[in-house]
Amino acid sequence: MGNKGDNKAFKQIMTWSLAMFFAAIVFGLLYRIIMPIERYPADDQFIEKVFVEFETVAWQSNREDADAAGAFEGGSILYVIREDSARAMVRPFIVSGLDSVWVEKNELTEYTPDKYREWQYEEERRKYDLD
Repeated sequence: MGNKGDNKAFKQIMTWSLAMFFAAIVFGLLYRIIMPIERYPADDQFIEKVFVEFETVAWQSNREDADAAGAFEGGSILYVIREDSARAMVRPFIVSGLDSVWVEKNELTEYTPDKYREWQYEEERRKYDLD
């Protein structure tokens, strides 16, 4: 008699354990979608760390007739991994749908913490019309 109750309790514990395990996996995946992973490549994996000051179109290739692949918002931090005369191949700091795309070199600003902080300050002043 005691054996049947023990078996039922064991099954219930296993069911709840598996349900909680799968719930943790789902919540973990949702968390990574909401809070994407930041990249920290080694110094030899990129040419320069840059950011864009305004929304910037990303291109699928460096050809003049290339299709647009998307856009980076102003303030996006990027890693330049290859360059040509007019465009640079970049990867975003935050893992996103855009990866290894080309942007116009003249739209990139060299990233330093001070420059980025100054840009953020000016952006806030512009956004909220502070003078």
